[in-house]
Amino acid sequence: MEFSSSISRKYQTDILVIGSGSAGSVAAIAAAQGKFKVTLVERYGFAGGTSTQMLDTFYGFFTPSESPKKIVGGIPDWVVNELNKSGDIFLRPNTYGAGTGVNYNPEKLKEIWDRLLIKNGVELLFHSTLVSVEKTGERSVCVFFHKGIGFFTITAKRVIDASGDADFCHWAGLPYEKAGELEPAQSMTTTFRMSNVDLEAFEAAGGKKMLKTKMGEAYDSGTHPLPRKEGSAHEMCQPKCISTVAVKVVDFDPLDPEGITKAEIEGRRQSFLFEDFSEQKFGI
Repeated sequence: MEFSSSISRKYQTDILVIGSGSAGSVAAIAAAQGKFKVTLVERYGFAGGTSTQMLDTFYGFFTPSESPKKIVGGIPDWVVNELNKSGDIFLRPNTYGAGTGVNYNPEKLKEIWDRLLIKNGVELLFHSTLVSVEKTGERSVCVFFHKGIGFFTITAKRVIDASGDADFCHWAGLPYEKAGELEPAQSMTTTFRMSNVDLEAFEAAGGKKMLKTKMGEAYDSGTHPLPRKEGSAHEMCQPKCISTVAVKVVDFDPLDPEGITKAEIEGRRQSFLFEDFSEQKFGI
C-alpha cells in the first residue's frame, strides 16, 4: 500500500459506513442493532449530511397529496420523535406536490444524531476523509486522512458507501455513474437562511405566491439579475428566520477542486443578490 510508511493508526471493524448523512446514520444504527461492530466515518464534524449542513425539512414521511397519510416509521421516526420532545419541529403543509414537510431545527438534529448513534453502539470518527481503498481477501482496507494524525486505516468485513459521491466505489475501482453523464442532472444551489424576517407581514402580503410573482417580474424585466424566475422561502423553527431555495449554479463540476470552488463563490454571490431583491421588493 502506497501509504504504508505513514499510517499512524490501524482500526478493525465488522461494518464500515462512509458518510453520516441520513442514509449513512440510519444504516449504521440498523447494522449495530444486529450486534455487529459498526464504525461510521464522516468528513465533516457532525452527522446528518445535507439535512444538517443546509436544509431544514424532511420529506417522504407523508404521501404527496392534499390528504396526506404518514407512511414512514422505524429509525427515522426515532429522530422525529426526539426532535418533537424538545419542541424543535413542526409540520409544514404540502409544498410543490411533495406532501407534508417535517420542518426541524438543524442544530438540534446534529445533537440528536450524536445521541442516537452513540446509544446504539456506533463508533464515530469525524473530520476524516477516505483517500484510498485496497482489497485484502474478503476485507477492505480503507485509508483515511485526518489533519491531526495524518493517514490511518480501517479494515472492514463489509463497507456501506453512503458518502453521496460514491467515494468508496471510486477508490475501490467499482463501477458507478456520475450525475449528468447519461442524463441531465439537477443544478447546484446555495441554500441560505435569512433572519429578522417579519413573517406575519410576508404572509399578509401574499407569501410564496407574491414571492413567485415578484421574482418572475424581476427576472423578465431585468431589474434584478436573479438566476431563476421562482424560488421558495419558508418559516424555520427559529423565530423570525426563513430558509430559501433561490440560487441556481450551473456548468461547474462539484467533483473538480476548481469547479466546486467557483460554484461556492457563485452561490454566495447570488445569495446576496436575492437579499438585495428581497429588501427592495417586499422588505423581508
